[in-house]
Amino acid sequence: MRLVVIGCSFLALAAPVAVRGQTPRTTTPAPATTPAPPTTPAAAATSASPADLAARRTEAKAIIEVMFPPASREATIQRTIDELNNSMLQSLPMPNVQDAGLKAIFDRFILSMRAETVLVAQQNFPRTLAATEGAYTRAFTLAELKDIHAFARTPSGQKYVSRNPTLMLDPEVRAANTAALAEGRTRSRVIMEAFKAEVLAYVRKRPNSLRPRISQR
Repeated sequence: MRLVVIGCSFLALAAPVAVRGQTPRTTTPAPATTPAPPTTPAAAATSASPADLAARRTEAKAIIEVMFPPASREATIQRTIDELNNSMLQSLPMPNVQDAGLKAIFDRFILSMRAETVLVAQQNFPRTLAATEGAYTRAFTLAELKDIHAFARTPSGQKYVSRNPTLMLDPEVRAANTAALAEGRTRSRVIMEAFKAEVLAYVRKRPNSLRPRISQR
């Protein structure tokens, strides 16, 4: 979640007003003011006191623990990675291998990649959570974090924050993402083929373009 604060400043200029039968009076324009720059999370965090930042971090950590309970984190990682891998495999055009030996090689490769993905995710998850705590600390004020934490402790809030990270695995969302990935690959192939054709055409006309040039000093 990100906070975007946009500041707008309007300056009204007064002009001399002439009233019939009176001497015209000149209203002095108000001094121009410089619009305040938008407040960014980093700027807000920089201006906060160490005590305020520490209190924010505590609230952020509490929110993260509701999202990812320590007792079930490993199981959550495993389930999420499995779902992501399954979604990715379904979107990839896998070859129809008939040979039993070659199929076994493919199966071992997929299993090894899944295991490696889970291992990397488990090793890096603590760092990711710590970084997320920092992001919450910079993005929200202490009062806002307390409000979020209070909501997270309610039954509805607890369900929301715990399930929000896995909503991308919902069948409907996964189907939409699979279609988007397939379309992206199709467009990428078209762009890549055009790129290769342009490069080959250029090199054919200018064979020396690929030869390394010796710099003269």
